[in-house]
Amino acid sequence: MLTGTQTFLPKVVLPSKALEISSMPQLLDNAKLLQTPTSQPAVLPFYAENDYHWLVGVLDKLIGFMRRDENHSVPELTENDYDWAHALLVELVGAVGESEKHPLRPLMAFVRQLIDNYEDKYVPELTELFPELAEEAPIETTHKSKQPASNIPKLSDIELAAHAFFSIGYLLYHGNRTEKAIPAYDLAIMLKSDFWEASYNLGIARYDLKQHTEAISNFNKAIELNHNFASAYYNRGIAKSKLDRHESAIADFDKAIALGLNSSQVYCLRASANARLGEYDAAVSDYDKVIELKPDFVEEAYNIRGILRSELGQHDEALADYTEAIRIKPDYAEAYAYRGILEAHLGRINKARSDFQKALELAKRPGNNNLTDFVENQLQQLDQEASKQNDKEPRRGRQMQTHIVTRVIDGDTLEVSPEISRRAALQTPMERLIGAPLPAETPTERLSHPNMFRKIRLKNIDVPEIGTPQGEKAIRYLKQFLEGKQVTFKPVGISHDRVVADVWRYPDHVFVNAIMVYSGHAKWSHPPR
Repeated sequence: MLTGTQTFLPKVVLPSKALEISSMPQLLDNAKLLQTPTSQPAVLPFYAENDYHWLVGVLDKLIGFMRRDENHSVPELTENDYDWAHALLVELVGAVGESEKHPLRPLMAFVRQLIDNYEDKYVPELTELFPELAEEAPIETTHKSKQPASNIPKLSDIELAAHAFFSIGYLLYHGNRTEKAIPAYDLAIMLKSDFWEASYNLGIARYDLKQHTEAISNFNKAIELNHNFASAYYNRGIAKSKLDRHESAIADFDKAIALGLNSSQVYCLRASANARLGEYDAAVSDYDKVIELKPDFVEEAYNIRGILRSELGQHDEALADYTEAIRIKPDYAEAYAYRGILEAHLGRINKARSDFQKALELAKRPGNNNLTDFVENQLQQLDQEASKQNDKEPRRGRQMQTHIVTRVIDGDTLEVSPEISRRAALQTPMERLIGAPLPAETPTERLSHPNMFRKIRLKNIDVPEIGTPQGEKAIRYLKQFLEGKQVTFKPVGISHDRVVADVWRYPDHVFVNAIMVYSGHAKWSHPPR
C-alpha cells in the first residue's frame, strides 16, 4: 500500500556542460518542468515497487469500471464490484487514516462514495428489517462508510472521480510510471473538462515522453482555463524550444516573467532561445539577470555569458567572465577550457596552452565532466599550429609585402591597400600610438595608383559560404582579427582577381591562415607541410 503525502517540487534548470567550440551550448537538455496537484501536500516519500504495482492495478480496474458508461458518467457498482470496492476501501482507510493531505485521499473519497451509492440503493436500513426499532428513541449512529459531513468535500460523483484519477496520475508520474499516468489524467479531463491542473500535468507527462506537439496542446488548454498560471507559459515555452519554435518560446517566457516567475531558470531558457536566433545581446542581458539572482550555479552563468560575449566579439568581457567563473569555482575545468579556446583565437598561444593544461588536470579528477579527450585534442592542435606558425614565420625579402587591411570581404578574402601602408609608414611612432589620421593622398598618388586596393585570398583554406550562419561568423571573426590592421603576406599565385597568399598579422606574426582553421571558422583544403 502507498502511504505518505505528496509535494510540489520545482526542479532547478542547469545549463548543459557540453563543450563545443563551434556552436552554442545546449541549455535545454536538463530542463525540468513543474507539476502541481490541486492541493499542495508537504512531502512525497519514496514508495516501494510493489506499491506502484498495486496502484497500477487499481487504475486499470477503475478505468474498466468507468468505461461501462458511454455517457461519461459514474456507473453503479455491481455485487462483485461492491466486494472489490469494499476491500479496497479497507486498505485505503488503513493507509490514509485521518490525514487530509494524503495523496490517496481523493481516491478514498471516490471509492467511499461508490459504496454509499450502492448501499443506499441495495442495502435496506435496519428499520426496514426490524420495524420495532422505529418506535424506539433514535440513537446516534455513524454509517460504517461515512465521515462527518464537515469533512466531506461537496463534490459530485463525477468531480470525486476526476480528482481520484488526478491523484493516481500524479503519484504514478512521480513514481516514473509516466505512460500509466497519462490515461489517469486523460480520464480526469474527460470527467471534468475544466480541470486545468489535469491538462497541465498531462502536458508535462507528454513532454517527458517527447510528445512535444501534444504537450503544447495540453498547455494551451491549461492556459485557456487559467490564463494567469505562469508555469504553464514557462513549460509551453520549453516544449516550443524543443520544436525550434524559438520566437514563440520567447513570447511564452516573457509572459511567465510578466506573471511573476522571476527565476533564474526562465532567464536561462530565454537566453538559450535568443542565442539560437542569433540574438546574442538579448541572451547576454538574460544572463545578466541570472547572475543578479545568484543561483547555485552562478559560476556556470558566468561561463555561458562568456561564451555569448565571445560570439559578440567582446573578448575582454568574455575573458573576465571566464576568470570570474574560475574565481568562484577554482576547479571549474570547463571555464579553463573555454578561456583557453578564446586565448587561442586571439593568438595568445602560451596563455591558451596554460589554460588547456589546467583544464586537462582538472578534467581527470573525479566529479568533473569528461573533458579529457576534448582538451587533449585542443592541446595537440595548438602544438601543431604553433609548429606550423614557427615554420612559416615570415622572412623579409623581396617577395614579402606589408599592407593594411581595409576591408574583410569574406572569411578567406581580404582587401588591402599598399598605398595606405606606405602613407602609414610616414607617421611618427606617437601618431601611430594615438591613432592620428593618415597623411592625405596627393593628386599625383591618386593618378599613379588608380587600382590601389588589392584582394588577397588566404591560401589552402575553405570557409563556409557567405549567407550561412557559419560563414557570417567567420567574417565577423576575421574582421575583428584583422580589419584596419597591418598584415605581411607572401604571394604564391593568382586566382581570378585575387592574390593567393600566406598571411601573417603584423607585427606579432600570427599565421592568419592557420588561426582561421584552429578557431573553427575554416578547414584546410591542403594542410601545410
